[in-house]
Amino acid sequence: MNEAAIQDFLQRHFFSGRQYGIPNIYLYSWESDFLSVTRAGRVHEYEIKVTKADFAADAGKVEKHQILENGHRDLNGYERLCLEDQEKRGWEIPGFMADKMTADKRMPGKRPNFFWYVCPENIITDVPGYAGLIYCKPYLRIVKTAPLLHKDKITADMEKKILTSFYYRYWKIRTETKFNEDMNALRKAG
Repeated sequence: MNEAAIQDFLQRHFFSGRQYGIPNIYLYSWESDFLSVTRAGRVHEYEIKVTKADFAADAGKVEKHQILENGHRDLNGYERLCLEDQEKRGWEIPGFMADKMTADKRMPGKRPNFFWYVCPENIITDVPGYAGLIYCKPYLRIVKTAPLLHKDKITADMEKKILTSFYYRYWKIRTETKFNEDMNALRKAG
């Protein structure tokens, strides 16, 4: 079973109860394998894993998992150097950092209301506390319910980002399809 097959399972399963179901979208600072938005405005992210190695590699995405767990992340190398330099010189913290940084010098990040791992049975048996677990094959089975990470509903800016993604994906597919049809017609005529 591959990622696309699992995305198809998720789409069919959530088709009636969700406002959107979107594969491979950048709504946060990472790509989501599948995202759904409920009619109540809650966002569910589904991280699809098809092998144990794939799941193990995901742990290396430190900033993503800090945001999912806490709603913020540690400063990255550039931000840390910039902050240290400003403090050493006695200067104010630059606006791009000061406006966002928390009192304990962390950067907040956007995250879904619910985060799930989805995989074929027994690929993953234990997930972090902030995540749920769904087995897929031959049907979807919730192994661990994802906890609510926050109560904020989807914003208008986030919905605009989703719709923009739909727009560009639609025209990319349509253009590629039309091009292929035109090429096939030329081959037949030629």
